[in-house]
Amino acid sequence: MDKLRNDGYILIENVKYKKNFNDSLHSFYNNNITDYKKLKYFIDNQYCPVLNKIIQNNHKIYYNRFKFNNNNATNSSIFHSDLYNHTNENIINIYSCLYYFDDAYLEIIPRSHRKDFLMKNNFNSSYNYKKKIYIQKGTFVILHSNIHHRILNNINNNRILQIYDVSFNEKDYKYYIPKIIVIKTYNSFLLKNILTFTNYVIKNNNESYILYVHYFLVYYDIQYKLGIFSSDLSPLHKKDKLISYESDRRLNISKCNLDETNINIICNDEIKSCNPGNFYFLCSLINPIISLLLFYYVYKKAKK
Repeated sequence: MDKLRNDGYILIENVKYKKNFNDSLHSFYNNNITDYKKLKYFIDNQYCPVLNKIIQNNHKIYYNRFKFNNNNATNSSIFHSDLYNHTNENIINIYSCLYYFDDAYLEIIPRSHRKDFLMKNNFNSSYNYKKKIYIQKGTFVILHSNIHHRILNNINNNRILQIYDVSFNEKDYKYYIPKIIVIKTYNSFLLKNILTFTNYVIKNNNESYILYVHYFLVYYDIQYKLGIFSSDLSPLHKKDKLISYESDRRLNISKCNLDETNINIICNDEIKSCNPGNFYFLCSLINPIISLLLFYYVYKKAKK
């Protein structure tokens, strides 16, 4: 687990239980339709116990939501973090746990979960530090939730289970969960469509300069602050918080059964959530008005 803390991620091959996991896959997923009640049963009664056994964790695993993808992710193919750290902590002990049912690639920037790494680097040096990792089917991937990463889509199946806001003990769960705020960016029509377009371009051109430019925005935390596309909260509201931007639609586990993939299934009603904010949009309107008023004031003074 030292590698997880230092580098921000670890890969664990599921040697012993791979066949059992594949058998369970067919019980909850067929023809792009997922039985989410059965999937949650799989997570609680197979996935978590096996993962705990492998990493030798004697505590209960806590999580807030999960998502099952099959090659139709909206924001996962561009660099992002699952949580953005606005606390004073260098490293936050909250994780995303993935399981790959198919071979795929993961691109990740090691150590980008650490504030000291981000302070010593800039977006260009951090971007050049990225690693492209081949993930064999039947592999667990554990990430610090705020590490910069992206999931590369395959031509065919890309079945991935993603479990978010994971705590490996009750102490961390009680400490970090009150700090999380989910911004439901899916409710922003403009932002939802620009993300879909950006992912389409990158999916069909992985060397696109758009990926490089977008990482600049992610690195300096301005990707949700731009003009009419802004959806972020004010700095005051984000202070000492862990911010999640939810770009896919959500359903509560109590209200869903059969549905398509790539939906956020909410398992914890205690997590704070809100619609996109308008703080930066208002700033983009107010700043030109203030500039015009100052210009007019100076102009009137000069005429006198």
